Amino acid sequence: MGNDTVVLTTGGRSEDFAKKIVDLPEHCFVQMGDFSGYTIQQCARKEIKKAYVVGFIGKLAKMAAGVKQTHVKGSKVDMNFLAELARKCNANERIIESIKTANTARHVSEIIIENNVNGFFEEICNETYNT
Repeated sequence: MGNDTVVLTTGGRSEDFAKKIVDLPEHCFVQMGDFSGYTIQQCARKEIKKAYVVGFIGKLAKMAAGVKQTHVKGSKVDMNFLAELARKCNANERIIESIKTANTARHVSEIIIENNVNGFFEEICNETYNT
């Protein structure tokens, strides 16, 4: 079909969101679900030049930490990893401790937003890109 760019999403809601911010034909959007590692390998094998990854914080946090299969039963969000990302963004010790004891990645995002920790979400994206 001639496209060398895809948008990999973790599900229907992230795909719907991605379609609002990335202008590509419908066939360029691929729901990878929990299989990020395999999907990205296939992109490389099929010579896809650019792959956007769109998902909610829980899946992206797992991917950023190097997890290749992100299903809830197969892996957990590493709160210590997220706390270290917050530390890189100059979060204070109170915030870092709150992140370490957070219940979910969504809870972490609430802590980050409430405390105006600048650059945190960009750090997750950067780490996801670098894994």
